[in-house]
Amino acid sequence: MPELRIPPGQRLPSAALSGASETRQVLSALVTLASELNASLDLDHLLQLTLTRALQLLRAEAGALYLLEEGGNALVCRLSQTAAGPLLPSEQRVPLSAGIAGTVARTGNPYYTNDPAADRCFQAKHDGAASTPSRHLLCVPLRT
Repeated sequence: MPELRIPPGQRLPSAALSGASETRQVLSALVTLASELNASLDLDHLLQLTLTRALQLLRAEAGALYLLEEGGNALVCRLSQTAAGPLLPSEQRVPLSAGIAGTVARTGNPYYTNDPAADRCFQAKHDGAASTPSRHLLCVPLRT
């Protein structure tokens, strides 16, 4: 199992450290998600459902889903979404050698930082420059 990489001196936000009741709720939501994912073969629907449920479970303000480009040299933004709803796909390309997303795709290991702008791997051009700075950034690989 891949190890979550947290840079030295940083820690997960307290909201991520849940009690038993919240853990049961999250596990229940994951079981429901597994059923929903197994009920469809439509890739666009599955990707949207995955991103929507991940944002809900993590209580995240925004998220994006990147897919490995054919040929395997870059990631392409397939979906992006805020808590208010989906955004138009940007088709932004991220080289596997660039940014946190590239690092995660290359290594297969999840990555978390509670100060993206100060993180040595963060590159605003590739890791989603937004109108407001990200306070936390979690990036995980998805595999089929």
